[in-house]
Amino acid sequence: MLRYNTPLTTDVTADLVYGQGGDFNANTCDSDTIDGSSTNLDLCNPFGVAVDGSSNLYVADLGNGRVLEYDTPSTNAAADNVFGQGGDFTSDFCNFDGAFTGSENNLCNPAGVAVDTSGNIFIADEDNNRMLEYDIPLTTDTTADRVLGAG
Repeated sequence: MLRYNTPLTTDVTADLVYGQGGDFNANTCDSDTIDGSSTNLDLCNPFGVAVDGSSNLYVADLGNGRVLEYDTPSTNAAADNVFGQGGDFTSDFCNFDGAFTGSENNLCNPAGVAVDTSGNIFIADEDNNRMLEYDIPLTTDTTADRVLGAG
């Protein structure tokens, strides 16, 4: 995912790259392996994006089964928090059908993310057929507070 600080006004060159280890020349994605090789600098098939009232950026990292939060997205390509994967940046497997303990901490192919006017986060957990709600404050908690859908 690329960031353009002044799109089309000064140039068409990206200023920052999210994912790929921060390398503009990389183009790898290892979502097909369950090897724990992901980091806070990786993205695999980013699918949905949202920004909250404090300018924090949320990216649905579909291929790694997580949503990443960037607290200073204008200057830093490293994610600060991870939703899904039990809060572990290095985990990258799809937690399908509640197969892992703590299903409120797991995601499988998150396809979208949204933020409401109160700052609550909503994540579309595609392969688990549900929507998860994360209520503020989020500073120490990336566990879903509510499940919508999927019984």
